Amino acid sequence: MIKNNRPAHAAVLLAVFLWQNILPYLTFAQEDSTAFEEMRLFAGQSSSIPATNPKRVAVAKPDIVDVALVAVDEVVLEPKSAGVTTLFIWDDSGQRAYLLRVFSEDLSLLKQRADSIIRELRLPGVSAKINESESKIVLSGEVSGLDEKEQILSALGGLKDSILDLIQIKEEDTTLDIAVEVLEMSRDAAKTLGFTMPTSLSLTEPPNMFSSAFSESMDAIFHIFDWTRNSFSAKLDALVEEGKARVLSSPRLACQSGKEAELLVGGEKPILTTQIAGSSGASGTSVSYKEYGIKLKIKPVVTGSQRIKVSLNIEVSEPLAPEILGSENSPSAKAYPLSKRNASTELFMENGQTLSIGGLVREKEETSKSRTAFLGDIPILGMLFRRKDTKIGGGKGEKGNIELVILLTPRIVPRPLTLQRKAMSKDRLFSDGSSRRSISRALDRQAALADGELDFYAQDIRSLVGSSLRAPDFAGKSIGQKGTVKLRLRILSDGQLKDAQVVGSSGSELLDTSALNAIKRLAPFPPFARFTNTGEVSIDIPITYN
Repeated sequence: MIKNNRPAHAAVLLAVFLWQNILPYLTFAQEDSTAFEEMRLFAGQSSSIPATNPKRVAVAKPDIVDVALVAVDEVVLEPKSAGVTTLFIWDDSGQRAYLLRVFSEDLSLLKQRADSIIRELRLPGVSAKINESESKIVLSGEVSGLDEKEQILSALGGLKDSILDLIQIKEEDTTLDIAVEVLEMSRDAAKTLGFTMPTSLSLTEPPNMFSSAFSESMDAIFHIFDWTRNSFSAKLDALVEEGKARVLSSPRLACQSGKEAELLVGGEKPILTTQIAGSSGASGTSVSYKEYGIKLKIKPVVTGSQRIKVSLNIEVSEPLAPEILGSENSPSAKAYPLSKRNASTELFMENGQTLSIGGLVREKEETSKSRTAFLGDIPILGMLFRRKDTKIGGGKGEKGNIELVILLTPRIVPRPLTLQRKAMSKDRLFSDGSSRRSISRALDRQAALADGELDFYAQDIRSLVGSSLRAPDFAGKSIGQKGTVKLRLRILSDGQLKDAQVVGSSGSELLDTSALNAIKRLAPFPPFARFTNTGEVSIDIPITYN
């Protein structure tokens, strides 16, 4: 009996087909995925691969890696440029495949140098890593200030082409108080400045500070002074009273370190534009505005040494005669051209120093008219008997040129000591156990800084009192009495006057009472809570009536 074995025969044929056709490809794919051995090479540094009687060597990209020598026991490679290629070697052991990655230089050595410099600078928040895809050393982490970042980049200057800088600067929490004075001053006043201190106040300043430094500063655009605020205010008041200066604006700006503050002292001029539709003939007027005046942009950065790096940009503009398109009665457009003067600089300043920006001169125009009596009044013919003279610039006194002077005084606002203690307690500790001593020294410095700010505050209060008090009068006439009264003021941190009393009489009850009443009228005073945690401050003020 003959049985039908067709299903079994078909299965055998399918198995043979898979064995001969599909399995070799699967085996090749498996070998292909695991056969490549990866090698790291560096351009310009030859490298060798052991081999046994190599018969054939093939490189996919000879411009990246080329074969320099084929010997009995090795194959010498010559890396030429950064990139990736493959290498195949046939020898007695069969076929071997390599994946060659070529780098421009040995980044591991560069990383060691970078790590060493970071340790020497004691910057634990910064780390260096190798980025093979970019062939660079990546610097990442945070530093406390711009000076630390500049310090590490300067130390790694020789490696700058191999460095990718991703270092972040921590958000600064230091606040600066920027006092700005914008004033117009006659050129004569700039050359003939005198200084008269209030006779009733104990104000001090470095010798010859005002008479020489200020007069020489007008020859340059930028100049830095070491004025104290009370001496500056007293001198400015004297110039204003003499009519030689006029204060245009005196704002105070609070700015975070590393941020930009902007100030505009001026206004906006309207620009009128009339648009007419082509099809209907309907018209419409649009208005836009252009700023003019004094535009100041200042970016202060507090360094680790408590110095202030200031980036300053100032623009002074004033509108000229308007440009009119169309008739004057129905203009289609009206625009104001601006006359602009710009100045910019970057510099380092000490805490409390004053920067003067001068040299921005505005010439005065003087017009004089003269005519012959009676003849000058005749229409048309009278023009022959009239004369008009126009003089621009020069002159003295009220007819002199005007100089715009801008004074900037940045001052670091100290944080309260309680916040300083919290910040210091969270600071990193050193293994040598010196953290407690360093924290104590830092707190002592902060306490001294707060005391210094209170000294400035006391001087400001004395200057304010001295410039505001006047001799008492009776029925509109001076009483003619003289004497010195010494007052003791107790001022709360918010500026409120808690108490005022006479600790040294002038010998006249009228003068003593007048001084007390004047002090009470001046209150409240500027607050000082930002300087220290003290709830109140006591200030002694001698007042002399001449």
